[in-house]
Amino acid sequence: MFKKIMNLPYYIKNPQVQSKKRMYIVCLFLGFAGGHRFIMGYRSWILQFITLGGLGIWSLYDLVKIALDEMPMADGKVLK
Repeated sequence: MFKKIMNLPYYIKNPQVQSKKRMYIVCLFLGFAGGHRFIMGYRSWILQFITLGGLGIWSLYDLVKIALDEMPMADGKVLK
């Protein structure tokens, strides 16, 4: 059953490289729902959605990481 769940298309497999400014804005407004992680191709967006951004702590952490250029795309590419 776990394999079936992992094969569901609940994340973007080959995301385009996004701009840092766009991801900062998305994280600011949709961070509680994991919107920025979904767009960046991370699978962990669903956990962030379920926990409402780790009650805001996880979203704030991601916001700081995006601002400091320490959060790349899921495939390792740097934000533009």
